Amino acid sequence: FRACEDDWLAVQAGYLRQVRELMAEHRCPLIVAGDIFDDGWRPGRCPPALINFALEHLPPCLAVPGQHDLPHHRYEDVSRSAYWTLCRAGLVIDLPPGQPREIPTTPTPLRLHGFPWGAEVLPIHAHDLLIEVAVIHAYAWTPKTGYPDAPPAGRVSSWLERLQGFDFAHFGDNHRQFLR
Repeated sequence: FRACEDDWLAVQAGYLRQVRELMAEHRCPLIVAGDIFDDGWRPGRCPPALINFALEHLPPCLAVPGQHDLPHHRYEDVSRSAYWTLCRAGLVIDLPPGQPREIPTTPTPLRLHGFPWGAEVLPIHAHDLLIEVAVIHAYAWTPKTGYPDAPPAGRVSSWLERLQGFDFAHFGDNHRQFLR
């Protein structure tokens, strides 16, 4: 798709400007379920210019890293990634596993539970009036959106037990969007 654009980054900046406008209009946070970068840890694949572009154009957000953000797909090495540079710069607030974060939205606050690439998703037992949101970087699919021979563990129906207690699940790593 990049070859069709005279200035691919300018097009991306336009999309991110639209995201900022929607955030302002709806007074809502941006929550990213991973893969801010395509290969965000190899210097040759994620040049400083791309990181600087993200620092300039990406709206502030809360996020989990996806496998493409992580060196060798290892969450333990997140500090060696461009994703972590955005966290250190204060643009991205990381949602580490096991550390839910409350967001004071109106009319009802959210509690975000981060599940970066490879993290085990476990049910929760919520007892208050917050909206519980699972932010997951994993592949989830329906019969209409999955690819041939997609792993059965990613089928939406297989997620239901693991998502008990959550009001909403936001998945990354999908290449086709869907609502269920």
